Amino acid sequence: MRYLTIVLSMICVVCHPIKAQTDDETLLANYKLKKLVMVGRHGVRSASLTKSERRITPHTWHKWREGDGQLTERGAILEQQMGHYFREWLRKMGLFVEEDSQHAADCYVYANSMPRTVDTAVNFLAGFMPGAGIDVNYNKNVAFGSMDDVFKDGSSIASNYFIAKVKAEAESACGEGGFAAVMDSLENDAKVLSQLLDMDVSPACQHGDTCSFDFSGAYIYLHKSWMPRIAGGNIYLAQMAASDCLLQYYDIPDTEHGLFGHELSDEDIIRVGHIKDMWIWLSMGMPSIGKDIAHHLLVKLRDVLEDDEHHFAYLVGHDSNMSSLTGALNILPYVLPGTPEIKTPLGGKLVFEIWENQDGDTLARVRYVYQSLDQIRNLESLSLDNPPSSYPLAIRGQQPNSDGLYPWRDVLTLIHDAINDYATLDDPLPNDVNLDEVVDMLDVVDIVKFVLKQPFLHFYQPQADVDGDGMISVRDALQLMNIISGFPKKR
Repeated sequence: MRYLTIVLSMICVVCHPIKAQTDDETLLANYKLKKLVMVGRHGVRSASLTKSERRITPHTWHKWREGDGQLTERGAILEQQMGHYFREWLRKMGLFVEEDSQHAADCYVYANSMPRTVDTAVNFLAGFMPGAGIDVNYNKNVAFGSMDDVFKDGSSIASNYFIAKVKAEAESACGEGGFAAVMDSLENDAKVLSQLLDMDVSPACQHGDTCSFDFSGAYIYLHKSWMPRIAGGNIYLAQMAASDCLLQYYDIPDTEHGLFGHELSDEDIIRVGHIKDMWIWLSMGMPSIGKDIAHHLLVKLRDVLEDDEHHFAYLVGHDSNMSSLTGALNILPYVLPGTPEIKTPLGGKLVFEIWENQDGDTLARVRYVYQSLDQIRNLESLSLDNPPSSYPLAIRGQQPNSDGLYPWRDVLTLIHDAINDYATLDDPLPNDVNLDEVVDMLDVVDIVKFVLKQPFLHFYQPQADVDGDGMISVRDALQLMNIISGFPKKR
């Protein structure tokens, strides 16, 4: 299937240039692979719209053999194929060269205590090291089917300051036009989804309920212990419907049936996926909310990366975990090619590789490995000759070498810092008016703009009352200038 380039106006990120991924032969010639750790999203699952929500289309949804939200037969096969590929690749890289049974103790697998995540891990191992007896670990102290804290998706912070901070990060991440421009682009995508569902002649519409998708007034909603979300209108229903449409399209080889009798262009399929992926990214992919939600996962990731017992580890969670983890680790914005799920594709793996060069220096590569839409729909066998897609990820503020590898110490420090930042996420930096974690002249400028009623990008009013008199005036700007004294004050 031919994929169209995603127009920048459709997405809320500026794509940063990334070094081409180094080929295996170059890596083998110059480095030795020491360890590989993956964090993955479960494989293809059954849909999860409720009976009443399915009334938004007159068409009959795919009848899944599995229960709601369970790993499907296709999902199981695809995970086995992914496991088989990694087995071949790790053997080629020289990490596992003996019989599988000799390496079983070198491997550690931990899944969320949900059926689809445990089943994903079981099927991955069936292709990775069949019969080796590797256990799938999960938290047996919580009821099976409940969320493990390691993979939680609820915020632990919901103060006014924290909400303002997350919204400011989203505005910056969305680029020109900010959050509002992204919502406009999603409205255009929603028209495609609405036409795919034929919502205007649906039972829901005929009964005076939902006839179209409306994202007006959308905003980031945070509530303590709840999953962060984009609220407003019926955007939550839209992203759920988009997800279920993609699941149906993945699982049904018959394109016409999979798309309710419609013929969608490549661009239209991308638009449907865009709704779901941008919703999850904006909800959970900002740095501060990522450090909150992914805190326990970051601790788990640090522990398996640092332990000397295992040379391979696989942590299996959900798209919320993938999004929050990449946000917490300051991964630069990316758009994955070859898939309508441009951020967190089903079955995708966030891969951390630890390498050693000929001088004994330790380096790391970070990449996203996932199956393309063609590989999913055609159930293509994966091998070294037909590998899954692999996309190198760039880390903000860090510079890789010519082979795309980062100093391992820098990557590990990044993980430690993200963990330690959790304690101060709700601790405002005094006078940080624009919430960029630096007190400098930009904060002074924003105070002046506020006083003159000029537009500004971010402004957190409680931080701008420098003299504490309950009002924002030029005196606050002058006092802040005196505090700064020409030198930025960082946390």
